Amino acid sequence: MMVRLRFRYLLPLIMVPLFLLAFLRVETRWRRCKAGESGACFNYPSYLPYPAAQAIGIHALVLLPAAVLQQLPDSIDCCNHYRGRPQLSRYIITTLSVTIFWGLLGLWIERLLTARRLSSRRRLARFGMLLLLGLAVVLGIGILRAIHGFWHGPLAPDSAVIPVLLLEVLIAAELTSIPALLQKSAIRAVLASVLLCLYVWADAEYRGAQHDYHREQTSQSSFTRFPPFLNVRPEALDALTLQGPAVLVAELPALFLAPRWTGHWVAFGYRYVVIWLYWFVLASLAARSWSRYGSIRVVVRTLCGLVFVLSLLGWVVGTSPHGYNGSFGVLAGTAIVFFALRPAFSTLNLSEGHCEPDGCHSRSGASIHPVRVDPPNPSACKNQPETS
Repeated sequence: MMVRLRFRYLLPLIMVPLFLLAFLRVETRWRRCKAGESGACFNYPSYLPYPAAQAIGIHALVLLPAAVLQQLPDSIDCCNHYRGRPQLSRYIITTLSVTIFWGLLGLWIERLLTARRLSSRRRLARFGMLLLLGLAVVLGIGILRAIHGFWHGPLAPDSAVIPVLLLEVLIAAELTSIPALLQKSAIRAVLASVLLCLYVWADAEYRGAQHDYHREQTSQSSFTRFPPFLNVRPEALDALTLQGPAVLVAELPALFLAPRWTGHWVAFGYRYVVIWLYWFVLASLAARSWSRYGSIRVVVRTLCGLVFVLSLLGWVVGTSPHGYNGSFGVLAGTAIVFFALRPAFSTLNLSEGHCEPDGCHSRSGASIHPVRVDPPNPSACKNQPETS
C-alpha cells in the first residue's frame, strides 16, 4: 500500500536534496555576483534567473521560521542590508528548518492516508484547525501580493504558493473528506471558475505581449522586442501551461478557421467554456475516482508521469538558453491530472470515516459502535444442570 512508503521519510528524502541543490546553485551565483560587483549586489530574488528563484520559492513556507528569526543566509534573504554576517550558523538553521518542516508534513500526510482525522467531538482541536486555516489563507494572500511585486519588483516566485496550498488541503482533509467535498457541484463549479479567472488573466498578459511585439515589428523603431512567449511574465506563462491540454483543445479551431477567428468574441467564449469544463471534469474525477475504463486511465496516467518526469528534470537540471519556458506550470498541471485519475482503491480517498482510541466515527462524525460478541465460556456450562 501507499502508506507503507512512509511519507514521514519519503517527503524529506525528496524535498531536502532538491532544496540543497537549489541552494548551492543560488549561493554560487550570489558569491559570483558579489565578486563581480565589488560587494554591491541586488538582494534576493532580483539577481537570480526565474527558475532558480522558483527552486527556492517552493520552500518559502519552510523558510518562514528562519526568516522570522532573521537567520536566513544572505543569498536567499530579501531583506539583506548587512554585510559580513557569519553564515555557517545560518546554513545549519536553514537546513534544519527545511528538514523538520518536510518531515512533519510527511508525517501529517501519512496520518491522513490511514484515515485518521479529527473527530467532530474534539471541538477545541477543530477550532484550532479553523484558525490555522484562516492563517494559511492570510499567508497565501500575502504571498500572492509578494508574487505580484512592489515598486522594486516581485519578492517571491509563483512556486511559493505550492506549500501554502498543500497546507490548506491538509487542514481541510482533517476537518472533512476531500472527495466528499468535491462531490458537491457548487464546490466544483467554484474551483473551475477560479482557475478560469487565472486563465483569463494569463491570456490577457500574453495577448498584450503579442500586441506589443507586432506593433514593434511594424514600426520603424530600432528597438527589437522579444517574441511574446519570452516577453510575457513568467507567472502568466506558468498559468497557461498549467492548463495545457485544455488550451490545446481551445486553440484547435484557430488552425482551420480564418486568422481573425482568434480575436472574435465567439472564440473567446469557446475558449472560456473549454477551460471551465476541463477543470470541472477533473474535479469530478477527483471526487468519484475513475473506476471505469481502467486501460485508458492507465495510459493517460503513464503519459502524465512521463511528462512530469521530463519536465522535472528540465526544471531541476538547468534553464533554457532562450528564457523561461513555463516548465513549472507543466509540472503542476500533470500532477493534478495524475491525481484526478487515481485508481478507485487508492487510499487518497481518505475513507468513509476514521478511528480513534475512543471508538470509530463516520464521515458525518457520528459514533460507530461495533457489536461485541463474547466467545463461549466452557466453564460456565459445567455449572448448568443437565436437561433430559
